[in-house]
Amino acid sequence: MLREQFNAFIDDPTGASGEVAGGLATLAEAQLSDTEEETREDAVRQWLTELSDQELVEGRKIAPAELERNVWRLELAVAVAVMAHRLNLMLAIWPEVAAELDMFDTLPAEVRRPPSDLAVAVPESPMGNVLGFQYVEDGTDRRDGQLGEFRFFRYTGVGRALLVGLSDLFPADGPGPNVLLLSGTSWAGTSPRYHIDVPVEAILRPSPQKLAAISETTFALDIQHQGERSTPIWVSGRYGEERASALRQMVAALTQPGAGPGRPNRLERERAALPPGRQKVMLLVGSYAEARAVTNELLRRKSSWKGQVRCLIGDDELETGWDDGHLLRRGDVADFGTDDAWLLVAPILAVERGHNILNNDGVAAVGAAFFLVRPHPRPKDLSYVTQRINQYALEQLRPHPLDDDCPAHERLAGAGSQRRRAAQRQWRRLLHALVAYSQLGTDERQRVAWTQLVTIWQVVGRLLRGGQAAKVYFCDAAFAPVTARRSDTDTDLDDASTSLLHGMREVLTPYFEPTGASTDRHLVQALYQPLYRALTNMGDR
Repeated sequence: MLREQFNAFIDDPTGASGEVAGGLATLAEAQLSDTEEETREDAVRQWLTELSDQELVEGRKIAPAELERNVWRLELAVAVAVMAHRLNLMLAIWPEVAAELDMFDTLPAEVRRPPSDLAVAVPESPMGNVLGFQYVEDGTDRRDGQLGEFRFFRYTGVGRALLVGLSDLFPADGPGPNVLLLSGTSWAGTSPRYHIDVPVEAILRPSPQKLAAISETTFALDIQHQGERSTPIWVSGRYGEERASALRQMVAALTQPGAGPGRPNRLERERAALPPGRQKVMLLVGSYAEARAVTNELLRRKSSWKGQVRCLIGDDELETGWDDGHLLRRGDVADFGTDDAWLLVAPILAVERGHNILNNDGVAAVGAAFFLVRPHPRPKDLSYVTQRINQYALEQLRPHPLDDDCPAHERLAGAGSQRRRAAQRQWRRLLHALVAYSQLGTDERQRVAWTQLVTIWQVVGRLLRGGQAAKVYFCDAAFAPVTARRSDTDTDLDDASTSLLHGMREVLTPYFEPTGASTDRHLVQALYQPLYRALTNMGDR
């Protein structure tokens, strides 16, 4: 009963009727008109206290624990409900207003409504369309009184269903379009981000010579340390100034003069060891802002490298306060393959797909890559939650049996309600789950491992073009936390529960064991064998 009353209030926060919903609507009017915080709190406290004295259902009363805490929570809930209602209204009429004011591009793409002509082809989200709010702090010290970020999001449909169902889009109009999906990494196990659940009909294989060369790709754990190899440097899992400081320490470690003749640093030694024509190195970070910060630090420490370093920026970024010679737009990243620079600093996702970086011989110009950060969903980022609920929705679109102990129309209605409730439970579970690799259960951890496996392999793919081998180094201590903390006397080792690299190998192993029985065994071997070999043979540098 309470759920129904609150839902009625949420649908119309200032005009709802009903024993509880009407009281909440009256409370909302008072909250909007009273500017005194104490008065607003008193009104909520009085309403909640009076509600507790009533028998809302015969023989049942509500008994809220921690009254003061629930006063604050209810006050916030009322304010958010009003804001959601007004915001939803604004978004609904925005196209008409935007047409009058010529402001189509001012609303972020992620909150625009989908085109109306496609709406009938996109299934509604399984838990119902959602307009939600999120308060996020970035993990920095809040003693200065600075608040976090309050943002809103919309979830209005399962867009991926349009992709996988494109060939049968409008069956009443006859056969749909013939569709060809081409992607070497869209078969990705249980990854909610990459896996497209459509049977693979064909594989385009490279020549045996190119496969043999690609299979020479090597991975190495190359954890960098602060000082005399005493303190491992952790970037992932840190935020704000702590993360920025860790990246500066990483740059300092990689540019520290060596011990040999001429004392070349780590990056210079790696460059010298690469084959002619491929003596370019890529440093991978988490964002464009981090790419700029790392490039700044590189040039501060190595001013002689001016003209030899490129920083990748977004295609729409403004070039303010920078020497244009250091900047390289993402759309022009292919130019790095033939220019005079040898070091590229780039966000992982910006080079994950798309442009190739080739030399004058038409093969991969970059011979080595250093992952300065471990790719991982941010714990409070809704992107991963959205991908997971999309995956769940597509699974639910498969045929399911209906209960047969009631009339057909009741079976259909009951099945719909049951699925809606199950999806709402799944949505709430995912929202409350902390997406931190070491704290995930086996199933969810493997989904993350599959996702990051594809991310890393697609980046490495920039170094394999033309049938070339790559050298890949993982510098962030977060890649192997147990190993990073281990002293000379410790015997503990990382495994799939602590290390993403071990987790990636774990999800691939069943497909490469001689006794493996998976029907997709040949497919995984064709797509990921060089990656599996590099992970299996990986050691410390």
